[in-house]
Amino acid sequence: MKLDPIFEVDDDCILDPNTIAEILQVSEETARRWCRTGVMDAYAPGGHYIVSGAAFKQFLRESRPTAKWDKRLPR
Repeated sequence: MKLDPIFEVDDDCILDPNTIAEILQVSEETARRWCRTGVMDAYAPGGHYIVSGAAFKQFLRESRPTAKWDKRLPR
């Protein structure tokens, strides 16, 4: 699946919850919660969450909404 260009980041890029919140237009606490609960694959060196570009793109792929009819189609 090709992502919208606004979501294209390098796989090696490092993102923090504030940046993720800005990109996705959600609160920083929401982005932090995704990291804390494991919804988004993150690391917390020194107590501050960081997310790789590859993990961010994987999160976007896995969390994209699908129509009811689309769920019955093989992938």
